[in-house]
Amino acid sequence: MALALATLLVAANAGYVASKLGFVHRVRAVMETDHKHYIHMATNPEEPEDPPYAFRVATPKIARGLMAWGLSVNQAFYAITQFSLITFLACPFLFLRARGFTPEISGLAVALMGLTQGAVRWFEYQYWMSDPLCLALVAAAILAIQLDTPWRLAIGLAFAAGFVRESFVLVLPFAFFHTLKRHDLRQAVLRTAAIGAAFFSVSLTLHALITPIAPDDWWSGIVDSMGFRYRRLFQSQWYVLTIGTWGVFVPLALADLKAFTRRVRENLDLTFLTLATYGTLIISNNTERPLAYAWPAVAAAGAAGIRALLGKIPAPLRNPFQRLTAVCVGAQFVHFGLTRWNDLAGSSLYQPANYAVTGMMLLLWLAWALLFARLKTT
Repeated sequence: MALALATLLVAANAGYVASKLGFVHRVRAVMETDHKHYIHMATNPEEPEDPPYAFRVATPKIARGLMAWGLSVNQAFYAITQFSLITFLACPFLFLRARGFTPEISGLAVALMGLTQGAVRWFEYQYWMSDPLCLALVAAAILAIQLDTPWRLAIGLAFAAGFVRESFVLVLPFAFFHTLKRHDLRQAVLRTAAIGAAFFSVSLTLHALITPIAPDDWWSGIVDSMGFRYRRLFQSQWYVLTIGTWGVFVPLALADLKAFTRRVRENLDLTFLTLATYGTLIISNNTERPLAYAWPAVAAAGAAGIRALLGKIPAPLRNPFQRLTAVCVGAQFVHFGLTRWNDLAGSSLYQPANYAVTGMMLLLWLAWALLFARLKTT
């Protein structure tokens, strides 16, 4: 069920992007430029690259291997991205099931997740990136840690992720707080250290062996990114950091504010995964793409909101789940349709605030919040 749903969502997004740009579209159709580094690494592996791309060797290497089998460079990256996105969407479904949510709620949460910019469509548009493979590894590691018994699989995934992208480090706070909740401090430290050691042993070795074109200027990146976000905080950043990225998950999670506060305290593993992911925006010049690593936590928050609402919605004529599904999917389709994506103004950092979407999500939140408030006073 997880793979079928994930495949359907990825195919729908791939078909939508292909309807606008063509199937396996070429580089000139994409407004951003990060992907050019990975294409260069796949086609000219002997030449040095800019940091931090130079250290993300796995995706270009796999693409080069597929090219040796007869695929073009675009086809190779496209195949990697499709496989990675299917894995990435399937893991949160299994993760939500392991957290105690029903198949229906888990499926709805993942379907809503598949109708957002940063989870799927952005990578169908810019499919040469290292993020999809890293997202799949992060989601798989979080699932392995959640299942507890195969947690050692996360060590192997961490080792592999060291070749892919540094974003895998976001698994570590989840691993620590999740293990601490289920075991004790000693186990939390040991397990987190084992996962971290596997990842950093590869990542630091690559940094020692590979000489990029120029030094990695982290401080300039922080100044540029935070300066941009500060100057446009009330213009667009408030939107892209919340509703613009998560859509209907925002009103779902916040419908019952008291319960949301309690869930934040009770699920520190998800809380710190989210906080750590937002922390990466200090240096990142994108928004929806890096925030995608928090999807297991955000999907769980949305699923919790769905479960709470199902017990409150009066249903004299229809099944409450069907009614809530229609509302959530409809709202997410509007969000999906009105989000800009294939022009420079719609890129991940510059996404403009959409007040129609904001108003719709605000109305949903008010309706659901009033439902909880009314029931608590009766």
